[in-house]
Amino acid sequence: MNLKQFASENSWQNQMDRSKGLDGWSNYGGPSLGHVVVVPGVSRSRDSEIHSESNFESALEMLGGESETVEVHRFGHWGCGWYELILIDPKDRAALKIAHKIAEQLKGYPLLDEDDFNEREYEYHLDFANGAKKDLASALCLHLGLPAGLAKTDAMLDLARELNIECQRGYGNDSCINVYKVRDPDEYDWKRVEECLRDIYGLDENPAYDLLCACFGIIDDECQ
Repeated sequence: MNLKQFASENSWQNQMDRSKGLDGWSNYGGPSLGHVVVVPGVSRSRDSEIHSESNFESALEMLGGESETVEVHRFGHWGCGWYELILIDPKDRAALKIAHKIAEQLKGYPLLDEDDFNEREYEYHLDFANGAKKDLASALCLHLGLPAGLAKTDAMLDLARELNIECQRGYGNDSCINVYKVRDPDEYDWKRVEECLRDIYGLDENPAYDLLCACFGIIDDECQ
């Protein structure tokens, strides 16, 4: 596909003509944007997940950011509030070449920049883990019969944060140790806690880590 064909295939007008349902003409009340080119496979909305945000920002960076010929355009939407596309003036051949490269790259792999995605995912997990560490620390002390005050120590809170991160890494965002964010020990899958405890690295000098290994019956050489 040459650049002219690519621009025609991915023009905003063409995409709107082909689109049905929520994103077609019947649900659009703004002006026509004509033959500007939509960077294919790249969009984000209020409800976007991490990979969409990563690909959107990575694509924009590959294009050199916004300019006279590259625009991030926001559309209102009754379902998701808003969504954004990256639009290119079809006269900008250099930008079209990059957009074509982006489209081809996404056909072979779902991420434009895996390092960027991993960093965003870690930050997301860290935000959750920091917000939920107090609940997990309290539940651990209740479950193991440890003093309640231990749950407020830096060592136990650091350990609870790392356990949350490890659980998200191993089981996904919908299967976190304390997805309910409560202190009731019965709401936790303690087998998962034990598995995640075995997989944590870098807490060798944390006394709460050593204590929990002992409480769960994990011998020294099984702890990382």
